[in-house]
This record gives sequence, C-alpha cells and structure tokens, in this order.
Amino acid sequence: MYNNINLVQGTIEEKRRPKKKRTFLQKLVRSLLFILIAYFIISFFLSSKIIFSQETLGAAISKLPVISQLRSILGANDVLSGKDENRLNLLIMGIGGTGHEGALLTDTMMLASVDLSTNQASLISIPRDLLVKIPNNGWQRINHANAYGDLNNYPGGGSALAAKTVEDTFGVPIDYYLRLDFSGFTSMIDDLGGIDVSVDRFFVDNQYPTEDYKVMTISFNQGIEHMDGQRALQFARSRHGDNGEGSDFARAKRQQKILFAVKDKILNWKTLANPNRVYNIYNNITKNIQTNIKPGQ
Repeated sequence: MYNNINLVQGTIEEKRRPKKKRTFLQKLVRSLLFILIAYFIISFFLSSKIIFSQETLGAAISKLPVISQLRSILGANDVLSGKDENRLNLLIMGIGGTGHEGALLTDTMMLASVDLSTNQASLISIPRDLLVKIPNNGWQRINHANAYGDLNNYPGGGSALAAKTVEDTFGVPIDYYLRLDFSGFTSMIDDLGGIDVSVDRFFVDNQYPTEDYKVMTISFNQGIEHMDGQRALQFARSRHGDNGEGSDFARAKRQQKILFAVKDKILNWKTLANPNRVYNIYNNITKNIQTNIKPGQ
C-alpha cells in the first residue's frame, strides 16, 4: 500500500573505553552531550522521507552513526534498553506547538528500530492521516493520539498515548519516545547562527499557514541561501509550492536538506567550541522536547 522507501546510510566504528569512576563534571558533560545528540537524532528522523509499510518494518535497514555515537558517549553501563534486549524502538514525533493550528496534532510520526548488537536501524514514517483505533477514543487519524493524550490527562501525556497507539496498531513495542515542536526546531537553527541550504529550483507557495490561522505567500530562489530558523521552517513545511515543489516527495527532500545542513553546523568545530551556543541549545532543548529518555540511561 505504501511503497516509497528511502534508506539513510552511514557507518561508524564503536569504541570500547575502560571503565572509570565518574566525577560530577564528567557526568554533567556526558549529560550535555547526550541531550545534544538526542536533539540531532530527532532532527535527523524528522527529515526522512520514508513511507510506512507493514511489510517492510525492520527491512529498511541502514547504518545510523548517531546511534553508535550516543551509545559510545553514554558508556556500556548506561545504554538505552528495550523490551527486547537486542532491539530498541523509538517513536519520534513533531508537533506545531503553541501558536500553531492543531498545535497538539503530530505533523510527523516516525518509528526508528535499532538493533543494539549491530547498530543497524530501520527508519519508518507513519502517515499522519492513517485511520487507527486510539485507546479510549475510538477510530481516529493517528495524528490525533498525542492531542487526546494531552487533553485527557493520559498517564505520561500525549506522547505516551501516541506510543501506545502505535504499539497496538502495529504490534511493535515502543521503548522510548521523543517529541519536538516547531519552536524547538527554529530556536536550534537560530542558536546555530543559521544554516546554508541549497535550493534546487525557484518556487512560490501561496498557501503557507501563518500563526494567526491565515495564509501567506513565500518564495525561494534557486541557489545557496543562508536561512534563519523561521525561514528554514518555511522551506521544510511548504506543501503547496509550484514548479514541482508541491508534492510530499519534494517536501521530504527539502526537509533532508535542512536537517543535513543542521547536522553539518552542529558538528562543526566552531559550534562545539562555542560554549554560549551549546548553552543556548541546551536551554531550548529542555523547553521544547518531551521524552521518556533520561540522561544517564
């Protein structure tokens, strides 16, 4: 039914480190690194254009460097654990958040399944309009689960209900979830000092949604553009562009461009060596991410 699959590939060698007694400073640094990488994982997954298929769950395997980096940083005693000791499943969600129409509806839902023994991962995107049975709420579009959970005080909140819905629908245990809103996305890019993105072709979108529930016209010229957070969000979210940019495929490709640009900027030594930027990113992360992953796990 859904058959468009794109694999994201990469490799990294896992490093073994001798166990040492950790000082408070070491634990603090490790926690900060954990949050930064967790933030990058969310951004990376949100950029994917993989379309969900029940028949291909677990088959779209690729190497995912950030997972290996995360495990290496956290150490052998602190690795994330799944209900299946050899596999870890994460549900990654993106929402509009305060000031956006349908603020609690998930604009993006993605399932990452990681084989902890090989560091291989499957990355699957779940269609937001998929009709499913949401616990205690009957048959609804799957992107409503998070909203129902938050509004009805479901234990663990909307993210927990969304995870439960995915579990029940597809028979896949969800070990962890991460939820990011648009504010977190734009703040991260602004804190990075903006990003440089290659725009493939000129296009105009006359129906881009605004925060006051109206629409506005946005346009992009072909070539390299330095984008701040809001501009990058427009580039990633635009759904009604002309010149071939109105399709989901084109939108997904633009999202990939944004997130790879973010990745490059985050991993740039100038960013890592700037304590003010790292501190600002850390602050915004704590405000805009909801997760059941705890630093030190």
